[in-house]
Amino acid sequence: MDDKKVTWLLRTAIILVGLFGVAICAFWWPFSTTMTTFGINTIIDMDRVTEAQMVEFWVQFVFYQAVSLPCFAILVFAWLVTNRISKGQFFEFDTAKLIRIASWILYIDLIIFFIGNLVFMFLKWNDFAIIYYFLGAIGVAVALCMSVIAYYVKKSAELKEETEGIV
Repeated sequence: MDDKKVTWLLRTAIILVGLFGVAICAFWWPFSTTMTTFGINTIIDMDRVTEAQMVEFWVQFVFYQAVSLPCFAILVFAWLVTNRISKGQFFEFDTAKLIRIASWILYIDLIIFFIGNLVFMFLKWNDFAIIYYFLGAIGVAVALCMSVIAYYVKKSAELKEETEGIV
């Protein structure tokens, strides 16, 4: 497989993940916060909505939208890495740095995501906690893989530099 094909495959994956993320932000967060806050009966009769329910809805909705934004930033970093792949510059220090920065953005975002969901759980605002903790676990696995990839890209760049010095 050549660099052009790898670039195309990765960019296709980035676009698909981005579209899935937009769908989550546009449909799942509004649906889940509405169901958690108001329930099915209140949605049918909006006259019964209290001010406390509106505050609960908007706090959750803004929180989930806000913790989604760094994920889109990570996709931008992934796209930048594919640019480097297409130029044959994957095994270089700058690529490792891009991947490491993206992994740290994800780690920080996950910490905020877990803390926010714990707060919502203790306030009894979150009926979908198990789904969100599962999403968080997937995020941790992805962040760990990104860190490992950054480490090996850096090691590869060091070996490449050493080899060029010998030749």
